Amino acid sequence: SGVAGVSMLVINHGETIFQENLGYSNVAEESPVTSDTIFHIASMTKSFTATCINQLRVEGKLRLEDTIQEIIPEARSRDPIVAQFATVADLLGHRTGLQKADQYWLGSAGELMFDREQTTAIFNQLRSVRSFRSTFKYNNIGYAMLGEIILRLTGKTYDKYLEQNVLAPLSMTRT
Repeated sequence: SGVAGVSMLVINHGETIFQENLGYSNVAEESPVTSDTIFHIASMTKSFTATCINQLRVEGKLRLEDTIQEIIPEARSRDPIVAQFATVADLLGHRTGLQKADQYWLGSAGELMFDREQTTAIFNQLRSVRSFRSTFKYNNIGYAMLGEIILRLTGKTYDKYLEQNVLAPLSMTRT
């Protein structure tokens, strides 16, 4: 019935200076959170995605000013302005003005509601609800498109690229 708790650890210069577990890993069973409890990391993945994109920028494989269509030609938003001008930076900054589309994102049990291969088609169908680059408009599908950009530029799916280029080098074996 879900996690209603937190596990905290503070390390200073390689030394653990604070550790505490609070709440339940399963509310219905009143199982306590431990240091081994697995949590959904939700939007913290956006930091990982931005790190991957920046690695590709540093390697010269993309520029933040590159348009989505330059990298994924079939990305043709129903908004002609977004279709022509939206960039990698616009996806990172949630500046496309496209609808939020969370109804396509996660089911009630935390499962993805569509296959990765459907990402671009879903992106193409999103309606504009704000003017392009006029404001921050949170959009998970934009970050899914960044995962597609990673695939196009590296030949590796987002999870494989992330594992090899971010998590493994940092010894993050349980993320």
